[in-house]
Amino acid sequence: MRGNHDKETRKLTDAFSWLNNIAEISIHGQPIVLCHYFMRVWNRSNQAAWHLYGHSHGNLPDITGSLSMDVGVDTHVFRPRHFDEVRARLAEKLKERPSAENASTLCIPD
Repeated sequence: MRGNHDKETRKLTDAFSWLNNIAEISIHGQPIVLCHYFMRVWNRSNQAAWHLYGHSHGNLPDITGSLSMDVGVDTHVFRPRHFDEVRARLAEKLKERPSAENASTLCIPD
């Protein structure tokens, strides 16, 4: 995944089999959208797809119920997070989502 500090990497695009700004993958049937940057919405975000990002270095507030997570190594003792760690955290966040019958009562600010 290309990041904003990867200027030298961009010169080596022929050395990579893939280098892009966003990717949609599936691991064990879980749809995941990867992007260096945080997004408020992403493909299938309303269908429990995850969004994993970096860039913000853990400085963004967590959004209740949002299945997004800053997985940058600087948020986790400079080591990558294991898939099971991410799955456990996002399972907690899924429980925080409003139920379908309460969704109509959500207030969206202007």
